[in-house]
Amino acid sequence: MPEKKKAESNAGQVTFSKEQILTFKRFSTRRDLLNVLLEDGQRYTMEQAESAVKTFMQPKGKVM
Repeated sequence: MPEKKKAESNAGQVTFSKEQILTFKRFSTRRDLLNVLLEDGQRYTMEQAESAVKTFMQPKGKVM
């Protein structure tokens, strides 16, 4: 069922494959990270790709 929500939220938006996103100049400094975070065969909006990077880069907690 969560897959349906994902499909509905992408309705009408342009999506790109992982391979296409990795070629974008916009993500040139994050190619290695996106290569790991994004799944092969999936399609993503620009917002989803940016969100994946932003989520990964957020601090998880304090290290003492």
